[in-house]
Amino acid sequence: MGFFTTVLYFILGIYIFGFLLRIASPYILKFIFKRFEKKMGGFDPSQTESKPKTKQKPLSTEKDVEGEYIDFEEIEDHD
Repeated sequence: MGFFTTVLYFILGIYIFGFLLRIASPYILKFIFKRFEKKMGGFDPSQTESKPKTKQKPLSTEKDVEGEYIDFEEIEDHD
């Protein structure tokens, strides 16, 4: 009977640990990201400002002309 209660406690412990980890994971990730941000020198809002968009050329509907076809002749070697 002792073996089965040990296995039951082990499985129950895994489920409780998973549930607690699911609840605590946002706080753990927030802590990790803050540490990483501090290590990298902080947040610089000037880097996230959007640059003015330039007008792009419209896509051409014409097919691009590729190079001309060259037919090479095989030269036989007479040794």
